[in-house]
Amino acid sequence: LALQIGLAQALMTIRGPLVPEVQDACVRAHELCQRVDETPQVIQALWYLTSFYGCGCELDRAIALANQMLTMSERLGEPVSLAISFWELGWLQYNAGEFFKSRGNLEQSLGYFAQQESPDIGFVYGLKRWVRSLPRRLL
Repeated sequence: LALQIGLAQALMTIRGPLVPEVQDACVRAHELCQRVDETPQVIQALWYLTSFYGCGCELDRAIALANQMLTMSERLGEPVSLAISFWELGWLQYNAGEFFKSRGNLEQSLGYFAQQESPDIGFVYGLKRWVRSLPRRLL
């Protein structure tokens, strides 16, 4: 699973989010997730898959996966996973025109991000710049 997540991340960075190889890596990571317990790695694999579908304008599919990711994060109770899950769901809802729902989820995400002592959480998921600018975007 870790190798597939790394492959998906590298391909998204080098080739872009919508090439067929990214989809293959994301789908394979998701398949592997079905075989393991719920862990932060599974959350990361789901995040890449929701990002792939979200970038490809398959928003209904991406939002369904983001809801699955959030439910799993709530069961894990891990603040980093919750921050990422609320962020992804809120961002996808924003792109789908569900602004009220989006704002609530993005604000919850900010609360979890603010609790993090580790400054690298945003870099792991590539969200540092967006998290800093989010309060102004919500106003």
